[in-house]
Amino acid sequence: MPVTSEAFRAVMRKIAQPVAVVTVADADGLHGMTASSFTSISLAPPLVMISVGEENATCSRIERAGAFAVNVLGAEQQALGVDFARPGGKKSDLIGELPHSFAVTGSPCLDGSLCWLDCSVFAKHTAGSGVIFVGLVEAAAMGTAELPLLYRNRTYEGHDPSER
Repeated sequence: MPVTSEAFRAVMRKIAQPVAVVTVADADGLHGMTASSFTSISLAPPLVMISVGEENATCSRIERAGAFAVNVLGAEQQALGVDFARPGGKKSDLIGELPHSFAVTGSPCLDGSLCWLDCSVFAKHTAGSGVIFVGLVEAAAMGTAELPLLYRNRTYEGHDPSER
């Protein structure tokens, strides 16, 4: 019997994920979105993977730009995760209000994040309702945040080592 989408979601909600804002700069300006699917996949060459809904505006913007940055949020940046997850709105205004820089690809890298990875598109694969972008990491840096922001069971969680 096949797994239902509801059962699959219930299982996946139990797995803590780092919260990342994917940013891109294209001819229309700056844009960003909160990504729920991000991971490293290779050390040599350095590759990461993000998944973006095919209907999401970010998908076509990454395709046009040929690049994106992954900004892994720190534990104190929950508001950013929420803001960039909201549909619509001027994401360029959100990015413009935040301290950021531009690395090799021209994608905005958020200064206060845990870390960022500036990537050129290495490969693209359609998978179900999503598009998997494999990014070749062109530049990477540590930010000022010390602990990651995590998302699990529909809730943002700051990581506090004293809670163990």
